[in-house]
Amino acid sequence: MAKRRRLIVLLLCWLEPCAASTAHRCAPPARLRHGQPIAQDLRPANPSNFLKLAKKGDADALAACLESGIDLNAGRQGSFALHIASGLGHTKVVQLLLGAGVQPTTVEKGVTALHSAAFKCHAEVVDLLLAAGADPDAITEADGSTALCEAAASGHVAVVERLLAAGADSNKGRASKPLPSAAIQGRDEVVRRLLDSGADPNGAEEDGSTALLKASAMGHTSILGMLLAAGADPNRGRGEDPITPLHYAAYGGFEEAVQVLLAAGARPDAKDADGSTPLRFALAQSAHARVAHALLRAGTPFEETEL
Repeated sequence: MAKRRRLIVLLLCWLEPCAASTAHRCAPPARLRHGQPIAQDLRPANPSNFLKLAKKGDADALAACLESGIDLNAGRQGSFALHIASGLGHTKVVQLLLGAGVQPTTVEKGVTALHSAAFKCHAEVVDLLLAAGADPDAITEADGSTALCEAAASGHVAVVERLLAAGADSNKGRASKPLPSAAIQGRDEVVRRLLDSGADPNGAEEDGSTALLKASAMGHTSILGMLLAAGADPNRGRGEDPITPLHYAAYGGFEEAVQVLLAAGARPDAKDADGSTPLRFALAQSAHARVAHALLRAGTPFEETEL
């Protein structure tokens, strides 16, 4: 038994340096018994624990780290923590990090913290970031989307209003723009606010898609009405492609959308790059009889329906 005790003592003595070297991962039992905060074991050399606290929204533990003099620039942990907390809506953590000097304009993985907060509809976080100097028109590196575009696509009216009030450009974007992004998702209230703020109803994205094209493709009739009333061209194609909103609505079999477009002056005899009319789209693609009848009544020559 005495020999066994000696072996255990030797083993513990051997393990003690290892426990000290891994203090950033797990505090030794002695420290826990004395009630010392685990946050004191967080060191700049290992930012992962700091980020975990940001993810949990543990503002008190993060505050203890800051009081201990942790370097927020080491491993960019301050910037990463701000992005994480913004995306998860941890308002107190965001406020703490901004107060500690973390810049709201930092970019991580191609996006800003404002993009993350806007996408997840964390309105209070958006307020904090904007007040701290976040750029409401900052774009993502991947597709040139803005925070307004993210909020518009997700239908977050409260965030859209905050960004517009901060001066966000309702027409800015590259592969995606706010108005087309909201239109294709059927975000009626967002579309209304964007148009009121000066969004161009004929503004096109990088591939030539407009809000009217996208709304037609999904049959969002109420949005079609708003766009047309704001001056959207019912015969405008997708960039150099002559395919029109009426083609899209006919292909989808959206009878009401077809009627709205025809009433606004959409040409029933318009042809795409292959020479197909909306009527041919209705018959050949989906055999939407009611849509076909509406187009025939609108004056599409019957010979254009030959397949």
